[in-house]
Amino acid sequence: MSIATMVALGIERGREAESAETAETAEAQTGHAHADEHFEHAPEGKKAVESAMEKISAFIPSEIIGIYVAGFGILSPESDAGKWWIFGVCFALIPVLIWLNYLGHKKRADATLTVKITIVLLVFAMIAFVAWAAALPGTPFLTFSARATAFGGWAVIILAVIMYRVADLLDIVPKKG
Repeated sequence: MSIATMVALGIERGREAESAETAETAEAQTGHAHADEHFEHAPEGKKAVESAMEKISAFIPSEIIGIYVAGFGILSPESDAGKWWIFGVCFALIPVLIWLNYLGHKKRADATLTVKITIVLLVFAMIAFVAWAAALPGTPFLTFSARATAFGGWAVIILAVIMYRVADLLDIVPKKG
């Protein structure tokens, strides 16, 4: 299952839980259940989140995504502190990997990756990682709000549009695949 699919399912489950709570409250007040019309647009929203997650994750070094997912899978942190440690380690590794990538290009005498572009990619990677991590189920950002995944998903959609346009203007759009 892809990460984008996991996020979409997490958001959908969150909406289903909210819908169930709303339906129970309405049923208790009126004595009968109401259909939730909100889910008529769920497939469109799901596709938008999946597409945005794919676009924004292209700015994050794939090693970071792998380490983050593996950290959660292997360590299974139940405490907020454990989740924040995994997030913090991955966030701290982003500049290291971006710098190593720059040095690799420099060693190969590849002039396409300049310091300026490297800095832009670093900023994009850090911002993208925060939004991406916030949109995932079980995110440490749930410490701040029970709706962190919804806010993260919304941020991912907005940032995917902006970052791709800026990257296109600078001719640094990440390669697919």
